[in-house]
Amino acid sequence: MNLRQLRDRPPEVLAAAGVIGFTLLFALVLFVLGGRAYDSDVRGRPVPNVVGMPVAAARRLLEAGGPVKLRIVHVGYGRAGVVQRVQGFEFDGTYNSRTNLVLQVGTR
Repeated sequence: MNLRQLRDRPPEVLAAAGVIGFTLLFALVLFVLGGRAYDSDVRGRPVPNVVGMPVAAARRLLEAGGPVKLRIVHVGYGRAGVVQRVQGFEFDGTYNSRTNLVLQVGTR
């Protein structure tokens, strides 16, 4: 189909094709995003504020709600053995058994 044939079509047909195309694209995006919602069957718990706590106490507090995957990363700032930052929780501020939490712990 060339440009001349496309221009000869009624505007109603072009508008309908645009609406249908947009709807299909939107449905595809929702389908892809829905496939990423794998944690919907696992209930999340709010992440407690462990910044400023010793790493052992922070670990006990995070593990008190159930199993959790923790990774300790030592950073070159902050008091030694004290949590400086927490990363990896879900977008809504929760964590569950599938969440990989990263505790950044000071070394000075």
